[in-house]
Amino acid sequence: MNQINNNLKYSCPFCLKQFNESDVSYCQNCIANVDCSLIKCPECGYEFPDVNHGITGKILSLYNKLKK
Repeated sequence: MNQINNNLKYSCPFCLKQFNESDVSYCQNCIANVDCSLIKCPECGYEFPDVNHGITGKILSLYNKLKK
């Protein structure tokens, strides 16, 4: 998750702001930030799961491959 991909767009489910991964501010002091699957909205600070990360991302990727 520490790799930056400017093409990834996220939409905050709370305030609906759209932003790129380069705009995401990770919790630097959190001990879980190494393998954390949460994204923090730069506008309102709401944290939500990254669907491109972890098991959710793998399932979504597999679903998209099977759908084709």
